[in-house]
Amino acid sequence: MWGPVRSSTHPAVWQMSQASDVRLALAANYTNVAFVVILLYDYVLTFGMEVEFIWKQKMGLGKILFLLNRYVPIIDLVILINLYTNPSLRSDQVCSKFFHADKWIGMFSVVVIDALLVLRTWALWGLSKLILLPLGILLALSMMAQAWSIKLAAVQPSPDNVRPCASTEKSTKGLYLLWAAFIVFDSTVITLTLIKAVPSFRRNTSTSLITRLLKDGIQYFLVIFLASLANIIMISAGSAIFASNLVPSYRATIATLGSRLILNLRGSLLRPAYNDGQTVPELNVIMFNSRPNQPTFDAYSMEDIENPEVAVGRRNKVPQRTSEYSSSLK
Repeated sequence: MWGPVRSSTHPAVWQMSQASDVRLALAANYTNVAFVVILLYDYVLTFGMEVEFIWKQKMGLGKILFLLNRYVPIIDLVILINLYTNPSLRSDQVCSKFFHADKWIGMFSVVVIDALLVLRTWALWGLSKLILLPLGILLALSMMAQAWSIKLAAVQPSPDNVRPCASTEKSTKGLYLLWAAFIVFDSTVITLTLIKAVPSFRRNTSTSLITRLLKDGIQYFLVIFLASLANIIMISAGSAIFASNLVPSYRATIATLGSRLILNLRGSLLRPAYNDGQTVPELNVIMFNSRPNQPTFDAYSMEDIENPEVAVGRRNKVPQRTSEYSSSLK
């Protein structure tokens, strides 16, 4: 049943609670629409970069993940905004189908950006299995938490029909677990990035790409951490029907930041060519912790990120040498 149970002895208190719920529902609607606008606005701002850094480059896993992260959230958020604002959707059965479709699409979008972060971090650590294994486990746990929260979701009428369709949670425990899983995963990624990148600054051997990875990684983590924290506060402060009100804004945020991460990564390689007025080179080399005159097998290629298995096979064929850097790849 919606909201608090009405008390016959305190009708004024019940009416005030209902009015508060209506205001909160409207505020959530406006917030979610605003984040969708931000997402679309960012598409316009970065479309030129997308054409140059993505569409003109060869196809690979990284490119596919980027395109999925770029365009699947639009489908997800359009469905959700339609559920919140389309007055023709009044049937609980119709609402339930649309909500579950939206939630599974939203889960897919989150998994895509998390997979991008896993590949990015794995490449930074020299394609080490010791790094891939825990990240893979955390990603799997995150997916399980998302699936559980979807199973706990149910359709429930909104106050005064502010929303044609509204959902609630049978239990908020699943949502707490969901956001805890997100925070643990993101914290692990940024920690691994810092461990690998900070020593380069101390040795004064960092490249522009290392700087970009560290800067973007920190900014991404801070924004996503605050977004996750805001959702936890919403769970604690509101009723069950408002517990997932900020989830759409979270999805829009990670989609926007995820696209920026990849575009900035590729732009760090292509931008020098633009500045020199030269032909844009193929994105084929990424230097991590590189030193002057270092052999090319100490460099990472885009294949390391977009097709890791092929990259591992290529690296295994390269003669190893004894050095601090090569030992870190084992």
